[in-house]
Amino acid sequence: MKRILEPAVLTKLRTIGDAGLDQLPSAKRTVDELRRRTDLLPQSVVPDPDKLFLAQCLYRDYTAEISGALLLAALPQSYATEYGAGVLGAHGQLTSNLTQRIGRTAQFLVTVLQQGENTADDQNRLWDWRCSKPGTDVTDLPWARCVQLRLFHQNVRKTLVSSTDKAVKALLGDENKAPKTPLNQEDLLGMLLMFSFVVFEVLDRFGICWTADEQDAFLHLWDVVGGYLAIGSDAVRKELKPTYEIPAGWQGLRPPTIDDSRCLVNQIRTRQWIDPTPQANVSGISWTSLRAGRELTRALLDELQAGMPSLLKPVPIAVMRSLNPEVVRNRLNLGSNGVLMQSLSLMPKRRARVAPFTSIEYPNKLAGRVLRSLANDVTARASVHLGQKFELRIAGAPDWEYGAASAEVDEGINVIPVSEVQLDTTQSTQARSSPRRAPRVASTERRASPPARRRGAAPRSP
Repeated sequence: MKRILEPAVLTKLRTIGDAGLDQLPSAKRTVDELRRRTDLLPQSVVPDPDKLFLAQCLYRDYTAEISGALLLAALPQSYATEYGAGVLGAHGQLTSNLTQRIGRTAQFLVTVLQQGENTADDQNRLWDWRCSKPGTDVTDLPWARCVQLRLFHQNVRKTLVSSTDKAVKALLGDENKAPKTPLNQEDLLGMLLMFSFVVFEVLDRFGICWTADEQDAFLHLWDVVGGYLAIGSDAVRKELKPTYEIPAGWQGLRPPTIDDSRCLVNQIRTRQWIDPTPQANVSGISWTSLRAGRELTRALLDELQAGMPSLLKPVPIAVMRSLNPEVVRNRLNLGSNGVLMQSLSLMPKRRARVAPFTSIEYPNKLAGRVLRSLANDVTARASVHLGQKFELRIAGAPDWEYGAASAEVDEGINVIPVSEVQLDTTQSTQARSSPRRAPRVASTERRASPPARRRGAAPRSP
């Protein structure tokens, strides 16, 4: 595997938290104070209105697919990490409310992925902190939500480092103890890259292809998010410089090309996804991190299943198993799928030659459509459930109505997956050229029963 960063560099990143906030007094660690600064974004990250709008259009056109990729794959894969999951579990040990974390994550995602207008002024309003007038409400702006999360991370670091609870210290493990720190730059970078590349991988499983420009635009949006989260900030680069100097052209801590970025996320995965099965070498494994990741996954599945009718409650975990690699399934103890999902995975795939002695395997189209439809159904129902439970604020999407499914979602309600609205991905390019209303997530109209027919009577003509 190609190495983008040497292990010594990644180890050094584990000793760096938020170097910029560490230098500020507590009174200056607020959104109102930080928005007055001129260095809120690193010099290497400059918001591009055109790329940001293209990324928002992609989310608009594939709302259910991208949301499903984040809920059913990106989050579980972050829970499966060897070092990061212990931090999430340790903080959960203090707050005793893992479901609230899911609500905060959902609110963060719908805010940063909200749709803006195709103008530089509107994109700057959303993403440039300098365009927000002092004293105005910026709660629903993406840049402000990122800064709030950055401050939350700093509070979590301070709480965990100062904790004397033995259970918390055990969950943190050696990789998050001094001189290393919780929520360090390696873990944050891995999370940021997973939220980008997992989406690409899941959409590929669904049979959806994006151009290089579209992938670059989606990565750019998360680069800006990472910049506001102080991932690869100027202060971080300065502290890292004695060990490694980040080359010119990098976006924060991300290489400039898609291929190198994919290599970097795979490098972090290999480092933190340690196979726990008896056949693997488990000398470096921490069983405490496995427990933390499984508890977090259980909390996520509880929320996903709460939005499903009783007969469909096994669907979320079945889809989650299908969308994640084997090592993640083993670390999270997701088990194996039943006959239907196993049959989908065994359907023949087409191989194509891409270079001399090199070929790749394309997913089966029929299996991709079935998996996409199931994932979209889970996502649609989860959106209704999470929106009602956590009262999510969805700025920029006035057509998204939780009231449309205010009645309890059960077997009698006709839930319309987004996949039924747009299954033909060949029409996506045309759809992006003009804004369209978001499809209704659910309909409360009950299915009409067919009229009873007397025994022996002839069927009515259609």
